[in-house]
Amino acid sequence: MKYLAFNKDTATWLIDDSKNREAFEDDLELVLTLPQLRAGVLSVGPLRIAASSTERVVAIWNTDYLSGTGDENWGFIRVDPEPGLMSEEEIFREVFERCLYVISQRLLGLKISSAYFHRTSPKNGAHTCLAGRGEKARQFSIGYCELDASSDAVGRRGLICVGPYRDIPKLTEIAAQERPHLSY
Repeated sequence: MKYLAFNKDTATWLIDDSKNREAFEDDLELVLTLPQLRAGVLSVGPLRIAASSTERVVAIWNTDYLSGTGDENWGFIRVDPEPGLMSEEEIFREVFERCLYVISQRLLGLKISSAYFHRTSPKNGAHTCLAGRGEKARQFSIGYCELDASSDAVGRRGLICVGPYRDIPKLTEIAAQERPHLSY
């Protein structure tokens, strides 16, 4: 599986700055396939992009929004396989924006707007909400799981978004299966 990683402030910045978000979306497929990211950090204005040695995680951060402590809260977006960010190409931009919103809100400790039909599964604690704006995107949901608050990582937050997907019960199962990847 491949994931995009954003710290909370970079996610918030990209939501608020549609011009930079759209430019990033335009080049995302290229960014995900650059083998040079394993060997260094790509610098584009204030954005920095680097990949793990296995290319499993591609991290994106804005240097203007780092705490300087090295103790950042991160949100991850599953890119592939299905249900990943790229699985419904025609609504990719809406889903990406919604995932950034969820990362920003939850890493700040805020609730998801009720307009997005947020649900928590009583079975496994995973969450879902609408995948985005527009007629097509509203037919799908995204799911996410959060770092368990009872872990040793007091004060740290993390989450993984998956989707878009139509089957909400299956989506909550898939999101809950991602929870073990969040241990610090």
